[in-house]
Amino acid sequence: MRPLYYKEKAQLYQMNYQNKPQMHDWLEELGDVNNDVQINSDDIDAYHITNAYLTVKAWLEEANDLKAIGAEIREKIRTYTRFIWYEVKGDIKPEIIFTNINMGKIKLTNAELIKALLLKQDNYKGENDDVIKVSQIKISTAWDNMEAKLQRDDLWRFLTGSGKFSKSETHMELIFRIMAKDIVKDRIRNNPEFYVENEEELNKDTYTFIIFSRELEYLENEKTDKPLPYSELLESFWGKIERYYNMFIDWYENREWYHLIGVLLAKEENQTESYFEELCDLYRTHTKSEFVCKLKERIINEIDFEDKDKTDFSFTHEVVEEYLKSLSYSDKKIDKDKIRNILLLFNVISMQNNTDSDPRFPFDSYQKQKWDIEHIHSVTTERAQNKKEREEWLDSAWPYIESVASDPKVFEMYTKAKDVRDNKFYDDEHATEYDEMYNSVIAFFSGETGIDNKPINEISNLTLLDQRTNRGYRNHIFPVKRNKILEKSGVESFIPLCTKNVFLKFYSKTVSQMYLWDKNDRKDYFDKMADEIFYYLSGTRKEQ
Repeated sequence: MRPLYYKEKAQLYQMNYQNKPQMHDWLEELGDVNNDVQINSDDIDAYHITNAYLTVKAWLEEANDLKAIGAEIREKIRTYTRFIWYEVKGDIKPEIIFTNINMGKIKLTNAELIKALLLKQDNYKGENDDVIKVSQIKISTAWDNMEAKLQRDDLWRFLTGSGKFSKSETHMELIFRIMAKDIVKDRIRNNPEFYVENEEELNKDTYTFIIFSRELEYLENEKTDKPLPYSELLESFWGKIERYYNMFIDWYENREWYHLIGVLLAKEENQTESYFEELCDLYRTHTKSEFVCKLKERIINEIDFEDKDKTDFSFTHEVVEEYLKSLSYSDKKIDKDKIRNILLLFNVISMQNNTDSDPRFPFDSYQKQKWDIEHIHSVTTERAQNKKEREEWLDSAWPYIESVASDPKVFEMYTKAKDVRDNKFYDDEHATEYDEMYNSVIAFFSGETGIDNKPINEISNLTLLDQRTNRGYRNHIFPVKRNKILEKSGVESFIPLCTKNVFLKFYSKTVSQMYLWDKNDRKDYFDKMADEIFYYLSGTRKEQ
């Protein structure tokens, strides 16, 4: 109605928020022709109100008969607006009535129900209005700030990975679900009737709310030497919620914890509530240094090292090397997952060890994209299928073919490529000439007429690359891949640090050429990966 009010000067009602009295004046000014209204992201209510206001305003500006529209809307509001009042008997909890009323209607989330539970007026019996407002505003403001931070993609993706185990639009729900599980575990030790069998299955949509409501009732009726007023008990309970939130923020803001926890939670099989609860327990029951050790132990235990289940298993550099050597690319998901997890770990360790600019691995960018395990030296035999693709392939490779033309060993390869290019032998009629040229170019840029299938599928020839980039350049030679990847880095997509380093030959101890990935490059890359993984997880360097 605000857009209509300032156009027609016809106001139906005013609105006040009990827990946000400051919004009254802001609502009164909303729509003033002298104000340039923008989307307000500082407060969740203000955000939705300004968004709705601007949407309605834009619609009204296109309307032909504003007066008739205004009259119809006002008539609908006068006729159909209803206030619902329920008299609740003393022996029935209002929360249960509220839940029953909403059955079959638009469902409120657990978080919305819990917010109502914490802010309701009955929590402050005997308190004056000012005390009530201060407490409600304090909780409401803190809630909005916490929710806003949890809505940030960099924090949320770090905590939930692909978000499968916490899909609620209200991200505070993550805190409440973990907290509810802890409440039940704590209470049933001394109060078995607190737990109702299969309750979570029976009340999927309101389980967290029911546990919170029951816990507050339990605390209120708990016999203590100095019982607290309900408002103080509620404040203490809210403090517990804040401690859970602060735990998640600690994980995010401590750079080492962030990387260790991020590696664990990035794995799809670990994106469950039960796994998340285990990390919470580790955090609460150990010192900071112990917590780091326990996280590293988890990473080691989740890698399928040979003999790791034996009582005399010892984590050594040799164990890491043997595991890396055992990894081989195949079409099996289990093999791909093992390789992907190791490559991710190497990338995260590399970011953690880079203290010059204090970088952090972007788990949000990692989770948003789909990833291929890329062969640094190409393995695919897929070739360009039509005239346009063939021409594009040779055009991309030509600068690098031309750059080695002075080498007598490549005269035949260069001559074939130049002949195809000059005569535009890209159609099917000249497939023989094109294929001979293609094979010659691939053989040269493979080094020593190629490498056999075994090392080509080993981890020394593998790196992480997003699907879009990887599948966009087909079977290109190493320098073309290198150029395309470096062009896209930080512009079109997220390219992992170690992938960039590979194509820059950062790990190679001696760089004599930049046009192929040879056995020396592979060895240096493998050694660096083994060294860094062992050192980071054990804290000791390989004995020379």
